[in-house]
Amino acid sequence: IQILGQKKIERDAIEAKLKTKIGEPFSEENVREDIKGIFKLGYFYDISVSQTVLPQGLGLVYTVVEKPSMTEIVFEGNSEIKSEELLEASGLKAYEIIQIQKIRDATDKLLKMYEDKGFFLAKIDAVTSDIKPGESVKLTFKIDENEKVKVKKITFLGNKRLKDGYL
Repeated sequence: IQILGQKKIERDAIEAKLKTKIGEPFSEENVREDIKGIFKLGYFYDISVSQTVLPQGLGLVYTVVEKPSMTEIVFEGNSEIKSEELLEASGLKAYEIIQIQKIRDATDKLLKMYEDKGFFLAKIDAVTSDIKPGESVKLTFKIDENEKVKVKKITFLGNKRLKDGYL
């Protein structure tokens, strides 16, 4: 069994997810489970498996393509909340492996933070740009804070005994 393409993730971590073992009979079901197990690690975009015929039997080559890491996290358009506060609230850290779900969760947390401060119309878009293609990316949160939501008028409906001014 060979594993190719990993740079940041150790070979042992990948091998621990393999059901296929050296010396056991070949099973397509095990290879399918191997691919699922490796994908569940969350560090890879693509996994392919090829077979080679060796004098002592069949050889398997697992070729993996790693997700890049976020080497830089930047906030643009924020004037009401400091970038340091936003980074802390996002839960993201530089040099983490990029994971789309974590970025979505971070965006939701940042929107909640803006809502708590009265900016209910804030919009946040997360954009990635390559620094080193396939190895590292820059994550930019583009923030449109908009105006704070303010109450301009209060209307009471159904009050027959008390006047609006009293309420």
